[in-house]
Amino acid sequence: MVSGSPSGQTRLIVNADDFGRAPGVSRGILEAHRNGIVTSTTLMANMPFAADALAQASACPTLDVGLHLSFCYGPAVSDRVTSLLGTDGWLDRDLAALMQRATVADATCEAEAQFARFVELAGRLPTHIDTHLHLHRWPPFREAVVRLARRYDLPVRAANPELGRLLAQQRVLTTDGFVNDFFTPGTMSRETLLAVVARLGPGLHELMVHPGYDDEHLADSSFRAARETELGLLTDPQVRAALAQREVVLTRWSRERMTRGCR
Repeated sequence: MVSGSPSGQTRLIVNADDFGRAPGVSRGILEAHRNGIVTSTTLMANMPFAADALAQASACPTLDVGLHLSFCYGPAVSDRVTSLLGTDGWLDRDLAALMQRATVADATCEAEAQFARFVELAGRLPTHIDTHLHLHRWPPFREAVVRLARRYDLPVRAANPELGRLLAQQRVLTTDGFVNDFFTPGTMSRETLLAVVARLGPGLHELMVHPGYDDEHLADSSFRAARETELGLLTDPQVRAALAQREVVLTRWSRERMTRGCR
């Protein structure tokens, strides 16, 4: 959890997942930052578009860029993680099979390889860590993520209250609250987003979002057109005005650590 928090203040990190997954996704995330309320993003360092995404992000110094570890989508960075691979040789999208087969050693190896790829491409550490589909809710992925977080003193997403408690027990920095029920296709609207914000209490919270533009590289994704809907909402001036009216402070991990002091 975060220490040194101003009493009664509600602070919100708006994090866009999947940076670097596809050019259209990266373009939408950057637009949602420049013209909207997105304050941070997390990079899929194992994807072929990661380097280009980071190059574009260099023009946005107020956007935090963390690491979106993928254990279940795209190519593996390490060549020594057979327990994580599907029949096609890529990271296994069959989560039931993956959970039965994955080892701590392979999860740790792949996490460290993706972390090293991020540092190689960005020339710096990520600002924070989360995982694709929140796989760090379960061992062995949680153990791999916690090892990295503790080694480099990096915040990790608390994808649910139980995970938040486990991270706190491991002395891993995380938020007080996490919101992931906004982006469900078919339910996204300004009213839904504002209702989510209205429920936030004092403390530091993270809102997970997935803005972007549809493109050919999302052909295998069930979440395509909805990304553009989400982008429109995140750049809606009325949403920003509502946040200001409710005195919700938009923030990011780098600012929190610099101005509040953590641990």
